[in-house]
Amino acid sequence: MAVVVGNSPLKDLSGSIDELVFKKYKDKTVVTRKPTRKRKKNSPLQQLRCDRFKDASRHARTILRDPAKREHYRKLAIKLKKHCAYNVIISEYMLSVDMETKTVKSSGKGKTRIVLSATKKAFKVKQVEMKITSPAGKPLATGLARQINSTDWVYTPDIPLPQTGTLVVTATDALDQITLKIFRFDGSTWREL
Repeated sequence: MAVVVGNSPLKDLSGSIDELVFKKYKDKTVVTRKPTRKRKKNSPLQQLRCDRFKDASRHARTILRDPAKREHYRKLAIKLKKHCAYNVIISEYMLSVDMETKTVKSSGKGKTRIVLSATKKAFKVKQVEMKITSPAGKPLATGLARQINSTDWVYTPDIPLPQTGTLVVTATDALDQITLKIFRFDGSTWREL
């Protein structure tokens, strides 16, 4: 890195000439070589994330063409303290639904009531489906959960809950993106797999 000193005509220069780059650093003009970019290949997971972000960007541009939706997301951006509607749409696209079991209650009639919390920050969760399977993987009961408040969903299977098994929860958001979560239960203990 060379520093231009004195009353040289290069003193106020900025930009590049061939392989040399002239730039201002504080109050001095500095001359450096043009940087070389070493482009390494993305891993499959990195490429998947890059592709997902490109899809989110494409989706955001499509949504913002509609004036009504643009205004809705602009108001949501103010509420969420985001920079702009575009960022809110990207966030909505990239986020998945967070789920956790809250309570499992058995009534005296052998029916079980499963309450699950399904949230996606300030965005809407459209539908939650639950499937109970035996330890061998055989489906025992499947059905849609009913929303009881802004975050909680309740499902009451037709059969009593087996002692052990799995609960497969599929949540669909407003963009029709599906999030899948599996919980293993053993007696009264629930663990996320």
